[in-house]
Amino acid sequence: SEERPFLRFEAANVSNYTALLLSKDGATLYVGAREALFALDTDRSFQPGGAYQQVPWPADAERKQQCSFKGKDPQRDCQNYIKILLPLNSSHLLTCGTAAFSPLCAYVDLANFTLARDKAGRALLEDGKGRCPFDPNFKSTALVVDGELYTGTVSSFQGNDPAISRSQSARPTKTESSLNWLQGGAPAPVRAPAHPRAHPCASTPSRCLPASAIQQRGGARILSRLGPGLTVHPHRPPDPAFVASAFIPESVGSPQGDDDKIYFFFSETGQEFEFFENTIVPRVARVCKGDEGGERVLQQRWTTFLKAQLLCSRPEDGFPFNVLQDVFTLSPGSQGWRDTLFYGVFTSQWHRGATEGSAVCVFTMQDVQRAFDGLYKEVNRETQQWYTVTSSVPSPRPGACITNSAREKRIHSSLQLPDRVLNFLKDHFLMDGQVRSRMVLLQPQARYQRVAVHRVPGLQRTYDVLFLGTGDGWLHKAVVADAHVHVIEQLQVFPEGQPVLSLLLDTQKGLLYATSHSSVVQVPVANCGLYRSCGDCLLARDPYCAWDGSGCRPVSLRRPETAPRPWIQDIKGANTRNLCNATRPSSRKAKKGEETWGQAGPGVAAPSLTPHPSSNKQGPGRNGAPSRPQDQAGECGRAGRRDSAPHPSLLLAGEESCERVYFQPHTVNTLACPLLSSLARRLWLHNGAPVNDSAARHMLPTGDLLLVGGQHELGVFQCWSLEKGVQQLVASYCPLVEDVAADHGHGRDGDLSIISTSRVSAPAAGHASWGAGRSYWTEFLVMCTLFAFAVALLLLFLLYRHRGGMKVFLKQGECASVHPKPRPTALPPETRPLNGVGPPGTPLDHRGYQALSDSSPGPRLITESEKRPLSLQDSFVEVSPVCPRPRVRLGSEIRDSVV
Repeated sequence: SEERPFLRFEAANVSNYTALLLSKDGATLYVGAREALFALDTDRSFQPGGAYQQVPWPADAERKQQCSFKGKDPQRDCQNYIKILLPLNSSHLLTCGTAAFSPLCAYVDLANFTLARDKAGRALLEDGKGRCPFDPNFKSTALVVDGELYTGTVSSFQGNDPAISRSQSARPTKTESSLNWLQGGAPAPVRAPAHPRAHPCASTPSRCLPASAIQQRGGARILSRLGPGLTVHPHRPPDPAFVASAFIPESVGSPQGDDDKIYFFFSETGQEFEFFENTIVPRVARVCKGDEGGERVLQQRWTTFLKAQLLCSRPEDGFPFNVLQDVFTLSPGSQGWRDTLFYGVFTSQWHRGATEGSAVCVFTMQDVQRAFDGLYKEVNRETQQWYTVTSSVPSPRPGACITNSAREKRIHSSLQLPDRVLNFLKDHFLMDGQVRSRMVLLQPQARYQRVAVHRVPGLQRTYDVLFLGTGDGWLHKAVVADAHVHVIEQLQVFPEGQPVLSLLLDTQKGLLYATSHSSVVQVPVANCGLYRSCGDCLLARDPYCAWDGSGCRPVSLRRPETAPRPWIQDIKGANTRNLCNATRPSSRKAKKGEETWGQAGPGVAAPSLTPHPSSNKQGPGRNGAPSRPQDQAGECGRAGRRDSAPHPSLLLAGEESCERVYFQPHTVNTLACPLLSSLARRLWLHNGAPVNDSAARHMLPTGDLLLVGGQHELGVFQCWSLEKGVQQLVASYCPLVEDVAADHGHGRDGDLSIISTSRVSAPAAGHASWGAGRSYWTEFLVMCTLFAFAVALLLLFLLYRHRGGMKVFLKQGECASVHPKPRPTALPPETRPLNGVGPPGTPLDHRGYQALSDSSPGPRLITESEKRPLSLQDSFVEVSPVCPRPRVRLGSEIRDSVV
């Protein structure tokens, strides 16, 4: 399959391309990286050897030394990472970097693309505290509105002082840290271990409580359950993790005389929930553009700061996706700001199984406004419990912008707000209502981190196309059609393990820019030329493309007045059978790459086939080709629908249209069958009959066919692609079994190619060469030697492990050969004089101390206990395991139970 075309830019000794900014005319792309700034020509800089401009901006040696002295990594942390790159005015850019854990800001002169300098030639630098994070791993957001900089970041070295602030202004304003408007105090991001630890819910599935499902009503907590098999990640982002910000001109056309607002999106620890562990909660906060702070209360602090919870959960079971990764604001313009949509990418603090999924949820402007116009929450400072405020609130409404109703009360600025309103806002900054969403995409196999959305005009209507960057360097393209979402293609743009750091759309030129640690790529939003047939063009469901009767063309090139025939596009249904209308007669022989529609022909039976598990495998296309792995309503990962016709109606009757290949008898060979779509399934035919697994034929998980050469394998092998009635011949082979030794030195036809006997699949149209036979005798001897050495080591280990038993065995043999010496008869202690000497006497019948009174003359009866065999363990005689030579126990060694 063909590769998806895209261009790449990377500079020597530069990494971490994080910030992107496109000029208004789209001719220049400004890039911020580690200790460098770039100005790229969008037409030439991405070409090999293309020219570009670069401004080095490293952290000075003194700052790096102080950073290293404070315990930071000199190579990783003590550098200048560009985090902010924004247009300040028509002549200058504002840029800020971490500067070795001592953030700085500078100005870029666009006329010559250099850092702005003073009269002495020194760069004009400003303190970046409160604008740029200290740690490059911390997330932050910033935007410029009318020359004023609004930022959401942390403003301390330890990362425990989060703030939403306004600078570059005569009225600097920020959040109040002492009132915990933003939850701070989290440490720097911790590198994740190899395996997440189990959450307490996994051990007690009957009482598992997801934090995002907890609701409060009048102080009572309603807790829902979550299923078993749940694990939680031990690492979490710092509090809070700012991901995006947006400016909404709500003053335009507002009958209430409302003010423009700035929205911030972030994740933080939810203090209003009680759970086993700290629960991450996605938030949206807003401030008014005209906020100037209070006169006596909340001086130089926001008087309009409010925040609410974002809710993104799975509709079936309410599984929460509570970690916000990125938000894209899709606005139709200043006049249509009420129709603004916020597309958010979420992951979950918990996950089932080994894979980590992600979701895309969309929020409407009406839902956001409804949450901020609802009830407030308040916290009990003593118990730290949160409750819903149902009583009346002061007027004007706390947290609201200055509107016509406030102006009627002679309040024209936040400086004129009553103290009771500002004191109420101190403890009532959290809204009770949640901002609910609609889940448009659920991807259990990918971890999305970035999102960009483009509203594309199709032939019948407009569609929202999502561009999603993953944590492992992939780019997914999906289209939203009402309640359905379809992933059009998947493209790997960066090496494995490099996440997509940022995305930027150029809607005028139809280009998408993506960055990672190593490079910047330029990807066209569409590649209509890849789809060479009507079926492929419609099945792609790409709003950028349509079938014009002769090829798949970009919709932007359509001119209805000059089009000879109507263009075809079906995003929702992809009805290829009715729209393409290209059914060919069954007598015509199909050629490679052609496709058919309809049921099987009259001369071909349509058996019920069960495809190989790999035939419906969901995943990225091969070699970066587009794939169609999902077709569902709100969820990815389902297998594609099977076709009504199980195999094609057009079969090759001869070998004139197939690729002739040959191999030696009784060798293992593979025939490749690459598919353009991951939603399609393969069907292998041998002389017109379906190929079933046997000793000589087996379908590999990749879809290739494994053959063992033999005379019975002659004939035509065809691989067909089946998807929604479209049947396309992908590859056709005519294997020839030939003895290479017999034909050594003789040439062959140019049409013949040799298939390698290795198990590595070659392309369908590729030609592999047959190399000379190689002897593996040396490798065989080496392996035998290593095997013998391993066996010897194993025997030595076993002997060493059981050395104690071997000693006992050897000593037992020695004791058996030695005759024991006669020992002198000793008297019992009872018959021995006190001085130890005296005449020998008759030994007594000693049976213990209690038997002394029973020694009476006459016949002696034997008790049942004496009939039992003597146990040496319970007697006073001890036998050594080395030599069975008895030893009489001492009195102190006799247990009371024996006595």
